[in-house]
Amino acid sequence: MKTKYEILISILDKLNKEAPLSNSTYHKKDVEGKNHARSLSLIHLFLKSKFGLMNFSERIKYVTDGGGDGGVDAYYIDSQNKSIYIIQSKFRSNINNFEEKLIKYEELSSVEIERIRKGELLDESGGKYNGKILGFQRLLGEIEDIGRYDYKVILLANLGAYKNETIKRLLGGFSFDVYNFSRIYNEIVFPVCSGMYFDPRNITFEIETTEKGTEFSHSIETSYGEFSVRLIFVPALELARNVSKYRNSLLKFNPRNYLSLSNNGVNESIRESIVDEEQNIFALLNNGITFVATSDSFTDRTGRKGKGRLTIVKPQIINGGQTAYTLGKLLEEGREEDLQGKSVLVKIITSADESKDIDTELIEQISLANNRQSKIVEADQRSNSPFLIELQQYLFENHNLFFERKRGEFFEGLEDKYLPKDSIVNRVDFIKSVIAFQGEVAKTRTSQDVIFEEDYFLKLIESPNKKLMSLAYLARRELKKMSSELSPFPALGAFGQLIDGSKVTDKNVAPLASQVEKLRKAWPKFEEWATKQAHNSTYVHSDLLNENYYKGKTVDNDLKNYFSKRRIVISY
Repeated sequence: MKTKYEILISILDKLNKEAPLSNSTYHKKDVEGKNHARSLSLIHLFLKSKFGLMNFSERIKYVTDGGGDGGVDAYYIDSQNKSIYIIQSKFRSNINNFEEKLIKYEELSSVEIERIRKGELLDESGGKYNGKILGFQRLLGEIEDIGRYDYKVILLANLGAYKNETIKRLLGGFSFDVYNFSRIYNEIVFPVCSGMYFDPRNITFEIETTEKGTEFSHSIETSYGEFSVRLIFVPALELARNVSKYRNSLLKFNPRNYLSLSNNGVNESIRESIVDEEQNIFALLNNGITFVATSDSFTDRTGRKGKGRLTIVKPQIINGGQTAYTLGKLLEEGREEDLQGKSVLVKIITSADESKDIDTELIEQISLANNRQSKIVEADQRSNSPFLIELQQYLFENHNLFFERKRGEFFEGLEDKYLPKDSIVNRVDFIKSVIAFQGEVAKTRTSQDVIFEEDYFLKLIESPNKKLMSLAYLARRELKKMSSELSPFPALGAFGQLIDGSKVTDKNVAPLASQVEKLRKAWPKFEEWATKQAHNSTYVHSDLLNENYYKGKTVDNDLKNYFSKRRIVISY
């Protein structure tokens, strides 16, 4: 299983490959050259994940690192929010340094923001600023309302116990934000592996308008409040561009991630209705895409005849993920021509009160009512459970595991070879491991729809202990290594009886899990004891338990009665 640092390196190396061969700095083969390229790609990764700069050509113009950079490794001008970001990055070439080594005071004080924004051509040592910094100065000079812009320094580095006042003074009084190794793992590496590159503040579509009217709006009163619904046909190519850019970030409320649906028969049908027809019958055959949003607006006063503009603020797709996936995939395959002249019906639901988010219960109702193209299993319906979201974060931070709340959630990480398969946690395997560990071995034989059924699932997580749940799953992984020597769920049921939950900590979960191996020697004695219990007579043949015993009604109590006596010593 890869470490978080190794996953980061895989991502950086993939980004380096996006650079044209003419940018030889990104294609060095020697160790020193590779590490320099990776240090640059860490900046690229930040620009991509935080500002949505998806292409190398978009990002490279903001990277200033090199001689005469005035301590500025990169910058970004956010004209919408009137913010100017100055980036200082310290990449480390091994895991220990990356997670432990701190940035030095002198490295912080070398950031010459004040001189650069004042238009100085020479740095404090008298050397000339490089061309990228001079270009940055030109851009600053072209901003008419520059006085309304705020500056913020982004530090991709470990600061340790430095006081905020000290850091701010070293940076010339400018505000700053720190992305230490932990934030880089949690807020950049993990989202990239799940296709959550960049959260869209808003998306804009260019719309073909007609004199007969282009869009329809209606106000609806519900028990959840008043809502506005807008219906409008959007060019398929416009949708494809946005879906390809924002990917799974548009599907946080959707019960499934669109990247997981690539082999779905419904997708193939959608694809055929686009590719096989030259005209726009696709607009009639497809059910369209439903967004929920904070607000939206449409205007046909764009200064161009026949062209309108639709803007959706904080958009989320709750229906039509398969359509979205197919459009984005066609664009990525270079089939732009197949999308030309095609359109998709888009429904946008916004609350009349823009200060309030749409109730999650209402979103779930709408999503479930509309997602009928292919079956949504019970586990899909629980995928946005707050507990599972917290569990996903816990498993990544503490055990470097990627818990798959939604089917195919880490499709991109696997496809791009950032993640090995053994890093992915199957949600059904995890929950069944927990159920067995808690002493309900027979229950693990039921279907996932029963296990994830709302009432049972809510009862299961009523008083959740993420440490014990993780222990159950990690013990299951250890049992898997032992092949068929022990049946996994009965063994987990026994292991759960041996563990003193009060002694389990975040740090000893993994070592404890490895001790499930101790059951190997104890198991024959347990089965010998079980054969002598009168209530098991129907399961005993020739003094041996048959396989139905572990599917029956007596196994749970037998495991509890036998192993609760702590017949095996567990080391904490």
